[in-house]
Amino acid sequence: MKKTLIVCVLALSFISAAFASNRNVKLSGSPYALQGSTSSTDGQKPVWSRYGLGLEAVYQRGVTDSIYVEWGIGGNSFFMPGDRPVFGNLLVFTGAGYAYDLDEKWTMNAHLDVGIDFLLYKCKASESLSFMGGIGAAYKLRENLDLTFGLDASAGFAKRSGTDYRNYRIIPKIGVSLDLK
Repeated sequence: MKKTLIVCVLALSFISAAFASNRNVKLSGSPYALQGSTSSTDGQKPVWSRYGLGLEAVYQRGVTDSIYVEWGIGGNSFFMPGDRPVFGNLLVFTGAGYAYDLDEKWTMNAHLDVGIDFLLYKCKASESLSFMGGIGAAYKLRENLDLTFGLDASAGFAKRSGTDYRNYRIIPKIGVSLDLK
């Protein structure tokens, strides 16, 4: 089911990109992110990170003046409580969004994405299906350069050896967007 969903989303993104016009590249950093992890194992309580740092790169293609498709890659390091090791992730995603110009300088946007999240913990790697959504704003610094602000939330789902795992993240972002036209 996961693989079929991802193949369908990727196919839709590539098909819609064939009709796309505007192009953007967005680079963002996350100065403070938060992650919570749960397990269906009896007696295991949710674990929340103390804080996290991350980076993200996104390529966007405009389908209309307001609607865009996007592909991206992002990663975070989450610092866990106590003496637990750092929890890392690498998320490869695709999705679509909507941008609305408030005036000549400010733009608001929202996006929904789906992707594969590669989780790295205690020198072991696993993957999960993740869904991400977010809202943001951009302030035009120059004709083709924007300062971006945003807040994303994601949920990841995996099943291993009969146990269900879930990861929840809240990721504030600040970055720049370059319009490639």
